[in-house]
Amino acid sequence: MVQKTTTVKIAVFTIASSAALAAVGTTFGVLWLFSLWRIGSYSSVIFLHPEIQIFGFLTLFIAGVSFLLIPRFKNKSLKRTKLAVTSVSLVIAGNISWILGSRNLVFLGDVLLLLGVLMFAFITLETLGKPSGVLKEAEPFMILSVILLVVASLLKLYIQNQAVISPYWIAGFMNLALLGFPVSMIYGVMVRTIHFRVGVILRRRLVRLAFILHTAAIVLSIYRILSGDTSNLEASILFLIAGLTLCIAVDAFKRITHGELFARMIERDKVRYIYFSAVFVIAFTWLIAGLVFNVIYNTQILHGFGFRDAAIHSLTVGFIGNTIMAYAPILLPPLIKGKTPYRNLSPTPVYLINLGNVWRVLGILAEGFSGMNLWVTAFSGLLILVGMAYFLLMVHSLKE
Repeated sequence: MVQKTTTVKIAVFTIASSAALAAVGTTFGVLWLFSLWRIGSYSSVIFLHPEIQIFGFLTLFIAGVSFLLIPRFKNKSLKRTKLAVTSVSLVIAGNISWILGSRNLVFLGDVLLLLGVLMFAFITLETLGKPSGVLKEAEPFMILSVILLVVASLLKLYIQNQAVISPYWIAGFMNLALLGFPVSMIYGVMVRTIHFRVGVILRRRLVRLAFILHTAAIVLSIYRILSGDTSNLEASILFLIAGLTLCIAVDAFKRITHGELFARMIERDKVRYIYFSAVFVIAFTWLIAGLVFNVIYNTQILHGFGFRDAAIHSLTVGFIGNTIMAYAPILLPPLIKGKTPYRNLSPTPVYLINLGNVWRVLGILAEGFSGMNLWVTAFSGLLILVGMAYFLLMVHSLKE
């Protein structure tokens, strides 16, 4: 019991820290949008936005959920709690170093991040062990995710130390940082929690095929980074095929809103299922859109900023953000509090965030095609920020 309580405290601290960094990173993103349309001058935050969102918010959120979920999946306890606290503290310290800003502090932040994720990787891989169990097809994605977090941190340290170009302007690195460790972990969790989705049958062979294709795309992206080749079209096509394959494997767009199975649910389960399944479908819609935008951007026929931005924010705010909003109110309260609250569960914050993201994506694409200065697009970030705040309030107001 003490061990479980300690694990929950570590996970809560880690997830709370990730939420704080998400607020900071999103605020920097809003300021950068304003700067892009010359509504003030905040261009200095342009690289802090992806830095904190990817290697702060997403890294810590994945770590916190992993500390809770993976031991449950494997029917184990989190043994190395002190090492877990140290790893989280190092990642937080790294983010603070980036925010403070001098070149030496940025380098220190990268080193602290790498040390933190190495510890996290050791803890998580030790807990996972070899893939096993009824839904063992999920675990290769989780193992890949942890390994790729270390690889991305190493490459980030190497590229930024060269002082030639920011890693975030390298197509292969963006594939690695977004479709690598965050999306790989999400794919794994989606497969592992397939029973959350009523009436869905897992197509195991397609899951294995999706893993092979996804891994091939990752390997190709890493090769492009190391070789200095800016072409990343083949990897982007593989990511798209892998995403579509997984979509079919987990029957991503299937929802049951009537019939015998639905009628049998008690009120609590209906409310939770309707919310979860709707947001799940929205998330996969953004995934496919983001992967398509990524291919278009990498064709270099329409190689504009608009498609790059559309791909990045379809995958981050769209797919990753909606996946977090789908699972967090459903999965975390029972694991943290041992309760299943459902009253006050509302899709309103989901609508706000998605409306803001659609506004941003379509606004930037429309500006690229029309050549008009659609400066109102800058305010789309405010809607996303309001939606995030509303979502956090909603999660904390849930009742049984």
